Amino acid sequence: MPNKVNISPKHGVKISGRTLREVIVRHGLFIVVWLVSTISLWNRSGQGWIPHDEGLMAQTAERVLRGELPHRDFDDTYTGGIAMMHAAAFNVLGTDLYSMRVVLLLFGIAMIPAIYTIARQVASPPIAALATWTAIAWSLPNYFAPLPSWYNLFFAIFGTCALLRFIDTGRNRWLVLAGILAGFSILIKIVGIYFVAGSLLFLLFREQEVAHETISNPSSLGSGNRRRPGLYPFALSVAVGVFVAAVVILIRRRFTLMDAILFVVPSLALGTVLGFNEWRLGGYSSRTRWRNALINLAVFLIGISIPLAVFLVPYVATGSLLELYQGVLISPQKRLDLVSHALPAPSSLIALLPIALVLMIQLPRDSILNGRLFTTIAATGGSLAVFAGGIHSVYTGFWNSARPIVPLVVLIGCWQLIAKVSDGMSKIERQKLFVVLAMCTTISFVQFPYSYGIYFCYAAPMVVLAVIYVAARQRLAPKKLQFSLLLVYWMFGIIWLNHGYIRSIGLSYVRVANQTSMNLDRAQLTVPFFEANVYSRLVEEVQKHSKEKSFIYATSDCPEIYFLCNRRNPTRTMYDFFDIDFQSDPAGRIDRLIAMLDEKEIKVVVLHWTAEFSGAPAKELVAAIESQFTSSSHYRFFPQDDSQVHPDFSVVWRD
Repeated sequence: MPNKVNISPKHGVKISGRTLREVIVRHGLFIVVWLVSTISLWNRSGQGWIPHDEGLMAQTAERVLRGELPHRDFDDTYTGGIAMMHAAAFNVLGTDLYSMRVVLLLFGIAMIPAIYTIARQVASPPIAALATWTAIAWSLPNYFAPLPSWYNLFFAIFGTCALLRFIDTGRNRWLVLAGILAGFSILIKIVGIYFVAGSLLFLLFREQEVAHETISNPSSLGSGNRRRPGLYPFALSVAVGVFVAAVVILIRRRFTLMDAILFVVPSLALGTVLGFNEWRLGGYSSRTRWRNALINLAVFLIGISIPLAVFLVPYVATGSLLELYQGVLISPQKRLDLVSHALPAPSSLIALLPIALVLMIQLPRDSILNGRLFTTIAATGGSLAVFAGGIHSVYTGFWNSARPIVPLVVLIGCWQLIAKVSDGMSKIERQKLFVVLAMCTTISFVQFPYSYGIYFCYAAPMVVLAVIYVAARQRLAPKKLQFSLLLVYWMFGIIWLNHGYIRSIGLSYVRVANQTSMNLDRAQLTVPFFEANVYSRLVEEVQKHSKEKSFIYATSDCPEIYFLCNRRNPTRTMYDFFDIDFQSDPAGRIDRLIAMLDEKEIKVVVLHWTAEFSGAPAKELVAAIESQFTSSSHYRFFPQDDSQVHPDFSVVWRD
């Protein structure tokens, strides 16, 4: 039905009951947000890289394009879905690193309205717009690489939108859609189960809210639904206990105080809310509670099973389910054991105090701290601090105040759900707050065990949304001051984070200019000069001494070499430490690799001396290779650095 247009002498043009001005403000601001954010993402889409990340994504995709199956024919680091998606991108857009980034760009553009939609549930258009800009500034532009963690974030955002629609409408199709999105997330990377965990916590909470409404109206209790103790509260307690225990088990290998604060505390807070809700119900159990819970669970699981079932077809057809199981559930333990990066020290939490005060303080509306003068002074001071963000202490202060915000905002939100149970918050509002808090908690688990700065960015949009939801429920909060604080963090993101070096994010501001084109057939990216120079010369050398699509061998942890050179990998692995005999039988591994060089008639070997995860190649392996490959050339990113014992790369070949 077309919009109804009326012309009123007093109010002007009206469209479906709204003035034209209201329509422009509501939709015009959203369009501006979308366009500005899209331009920001597009500008970053071809800039910067971490070579082994791009190489891993590209090589797995190319192997799928050749007909290989992840985990059966090669050791995929992830579930396998992202390799298949990138293979499709290569098939449509061409075999180039930028083709994968086009897919990432499209998903990023789709994420913008999703974030805005979630924010608009509780915030005015200006606040929702600023929240969206802040969420974008602290996420994708900081490392525009087609890595699976971005897609886990995308599907979590889309899935949260679906769950919010489920809350509003009660229609199961939205719950099915949330399940489908969860299934896709798992297919991208197994940590998609974090979104599943958040969704299941929400479904438990929703059932409690429905049950509380039922017992508040005794006339609605039928003969089979009488208020009486039963097994349901016990089953729910077990489910909550399993969730908290799973979080503890996840971080047990590195159970530090900061890990407990960032991951266990918010999980316990959510569990406490569920426990409090159950206490309100007084042990009420009924067939209706079981039916509601199991129906919601079944509907959600049906959604998850749809993409998983399709993905399993080629594995079932080829009898490769065991290889898939090993690759998805067993091999990732190596990553947990060998790839780790610690969180900042607990002393860094002091930087969180200003945000804590702004989020927790309650002030009378006529307080001087709520006035325009104080807000202007605070905003000016914050802006000056932002412009000093290049100073190490200021940069780390901003960063250390943002990263640990998850337990703070979840604790405040959970307190609101407990303390304000009869304070005017509707059942719908309570469910929406809980689902955002649950997603903020579980999605932030992506920061473990490799707690590098960028891993907070994989969760930042959900964190921003949680802050918005908590702030919206505070009647006496300093709203202008909170808006100013959000503005300051948006400024910090676009000025310092978006233009910093990816490897230093969260540690200090380092500017590395991405101004040199790779000038390679398979890499239409703009990267720092020193990397473009080395890789262009290295690729030329490898191609000079080997045939197109022939086998070469590259070690350690440099899968990008195979892809950029258009040469094949003779091994199953992308990173050396994933070799089954890397730790268990180093000597046998060397013998195996040397035999492989002859079996595959390999003419060229690339030695990477500064591998981030697996370390430099073993001395015995290097000696065995150099005894057969007598010609060589060496490459340094910084030739003037005399402190290096080895070059960054060596290319060795034999006739």
